[in-house]
Amino acid sequence: MAKTTRDRLTYLRRRALARWLYRRPLSQLSPERLYLWSQALIETADVPGAVVEIGCASGGTSAHCDRLLRNIGVSKPYVAIDTFDGFVPEQFDHDAERGTPEAVRHGFAASSQILVRQILKQLGAPDVELVQADIVTMAPQSLPSPISAVLVDVDLSQPVYAALRKVWPLMAPGGMVLVDDCDLRTGFRARDGFQRFCAEFALAEDYTYGMGVLRREPAQTSTAHASA
Repeated sequence: MAKTTRDRLTYLRRRALARWLYRRPLSQLSPERLYLWSQALIETADVPGAVVEIGCASGGTSAHCDRLLRNIGVSKPYVAIDTFDGFVPEQFDHDAERGTPEAVRHGFAASSQILVRQILKQLGAPDVELVQADIVTMAPQSLPSPISAVLVDVDLSQPVYAALRKVWPLMAPGGMVLVDDCDLRTGFRARDGFQRFCAEFALAEDYTYGMGVLRREPAQTSTAHASA
């Protein structure tokens, strides 16, 4: 989307002061939701596949959780997908018609892939793979496969639905998906996309701390034994 003058000035300030502004991981998740995502990564530590974060803002959550995995001895690709340019206008317009406040339209526009890469490097998470893409138009084959855990944090209904449609077939048995902003009190319509997906795939809606939660059933292990 086209940046406003204010967006450009904010972005230039962040680039110039990144060394001081981002000395510690600044997650956009509320504390209880960051805990839930961290716990999901621990629970799926033995599940094969990449970790995928769709909507990474300034990279604070990615840095925190990539380091978490390394601290517990888990080596997995950590892939963060974002437009790095804020909301796609047409997607925001769709939700604005349904109550999303106009005031948040430019909330994530003052960013770039270069800035987030700089932040991740100084936070000790240079191995996080950044992919610049709109999940709605991103080709499914561009996603890693299999996937062990996914955080969908794109706020709007259309990209949430598109993200779930694309990652769900790639989830490894025992994998988990968390969708942020499913508490409608925030004004965002992520829950609409989550509900639409669950209805289409006949999945039960599960919410914890305002996040939508989906779990892939673990693979069945055979308990049959050869007769003596």
